[in-house]
Amino acid sequence: MDGMDSVSTKRSMGGDSSWAEEVRPLLSPLAVNNGSLAGNSGVLGNNNNSHNGFGHNGSSIFYDSDDDVRSHSLASRSPYRRINISLSAPVQGLHSKLRVECIDVMRGLVVLITVFVNNGKFTDPGWEWIGHEPWNGLYLGDCVWPMYLTVMGASMAFTFRKECPAPRKAVLYSLKRSLLLCLLGIFLKNFHGLGVPIDLSSLRIPSELGRVGICYFVVACMLIYLPRLKVRNGAGPALLRSFPELALYAWAWVLTLAMLVFYLIILFTLPVPGCPRGYLGPGGTSDGGAHFNCTGGATNYIDLQIFTSKHMGIWAGCQDAYNCVQIDSCSILGTLPSILHVMLGVLAGNILLLYRKRDQKAVVAHLLSWAVVMGLLGTMLHFTAIPINKTLWSLSFVLVTGAVANATLAAIYACMDWGPRLRFWILRSVGINPLLLYLFAELLEPLLDSLVFHNDRTDTLFHYIFDEGYAAITSQNVARLLWALTVATLTVLLSVFLRKRNVLVTL
Repeated sequence: MDGMDSVSTKRSMGGDSSWAEEVRPLLSPLAVNNGSLAGNSGVLGNNNNSHNGFGHNGSSIFYDSDDDVRSHSLASRSPYRRINISLSAPVQGLHSKLRVECIDVMRGLVVLITVFVNNGKFTDPGWEWIGHEPWNGLYLGDCVWPMYLTVMGASMAFTFRKECPAPRKAVLYSLKRSLLLCLLGIFLKNFHGLGVPIDLSSLRIPSELGRVGICYFVVACMLIYLPRLKVRNGAGPALLRSFPELALYAWAWVLTLAMLVFYLIILFTLPVPGCPRGYLGPGGTSDGGAHFNCTGGATNYIDLQIFTSKHMGIWAGCQDAYNCVQIDSCSILGTLPSILHVMLGVLAGNILLLYRKRDQKAVVAHLLSWAVVMGLLGTMLHFTAIPINKTLWSLSFVLVTGAVANATLAAIYACMDWGPRLRFWILRSVGINPLLLYLFAELLEPLLDSLVFHNDRTDTLFHYIFDEGYAAITSQNVARLLWALTVATLTVLLSVFLRKRNVLVTL
């Protein structure tokens, strides 16, 4: 997949903390700890010292100064040993003490769904709802990456809750991690097994991890550089007083909306040769073949001009359903609405920070309220102008999947904190080491398919497990299901092993 990131907090041992010690891994959407909130005030709180405030000039925005963390779902001790795989040396003091449990749990859920969907490859009738919708619509697999972007945004809300006194250093760290994500994404898209050379002339460049890295870097820059508004003691604009969770990063929201306006202008006005302006259909045989070569409209046209068809992936679902031309689901233009996904996650994280001590039920109420608003707006767009489409990453798709992510986070928070108080131990184990587990699950099949017996390229270990094993005793669909469950089980076992050994792998 987020990308796999996680949030941590650190209790100060007294004295002032430098930015490098406070947000050292700020910067890793896939890192297991991507932030530290140390300061004189302790965990998740702030005091009246100017350097610990949220807003500019060190002033507090709207969070109270109570330093303890009462919420079970928000924090827990984290005594893990850390393995840093960053291209740069780890910053001193990387080890952190507290973690945000509800975000870890949701991240673990996203990773397991991703592992299950990617290894199942469900496309046959009756099973397709587990995979990806060929064009307009929403299946289970379509919700995975949006949920991860939302989780990443929620993590960033904790990471960036203090103003950065060394923005240049923070942005450089963020850029390094983002570039590393892009490289990992390219590697995963082009790795087909040991001994199989990677053809640079047809190297696939767009990737999900690349999009995660770009979105993280853009949002990190906004949260670091843009001024923060003060909403304090009833002062400030009425709109921000009514929605305090928007207040801290109001200017970031303004810039995000400007990006969306730019995105919509390009989407509906860019001329595409031989195609109507604003075309959002699959082309191919749809509409009687009237727009055969117009698949994806402006979104796909931009990719073809920049990457060319040699460096793009092929969405097989669209080809099977509509015989459409080549299109990559990780488009350049689709990155702009993906930034909104991350900002919706920042909104969710601010809700956790704002309401966690006032009323635990208020956290759930606000998350669900925003989920309803996003769901209604997305549904209205779907039935009017912009259909829900994961391949194009349409605005309606962002809003509807953002609603799903918010509702899921609300359910997890409720179950962990004031409901049945479930601990979700397995999901949290997966969410603590998302990067390593995601790479393990993605590379397992091609690696097994590289282990050749008797010098026969088709006689591989994966062939014995799947074709001679699962597929020999049941149907192809059930065999894919069994293989997906096998990989998911191995992923869980590896996560438990790492947790028992207190090992974290960070980017």
